[in-house]
Amino acid sequence: MNCLQLAPTLWIGLAAAVLKQWPSRLVQTCKEARVWRSWLLRDELNPSYAIERVAAEHLSFGFYNPCDAKIAARFWPTFATPARP
Repeated sequence: MNCLQLAPTLWIGLAAAVLKQWPSRLVQTCKEARVWRSWLLRDELNPSYAIERVAAEHLSFGFYNPCDAKIAARFWPTFATPARP
């Protein structure tokens, strides 16, 4: 059975379950299932503002922006730490 063939009352029940305790229930469920922003919205060309905002705030890793010292330590380890006598 295709999920689009579900009875309208079942759709209403599913929507009610998802919207109950919005957005904490969605965030908790996604985190338990290890579903992050990129996976949740991967097929959405124009996600709704509500979903995008919740996903960006709670299910996003953010951007990693290392400082110069971390870059130097990773790529030039001999220059990152002072030489010991």
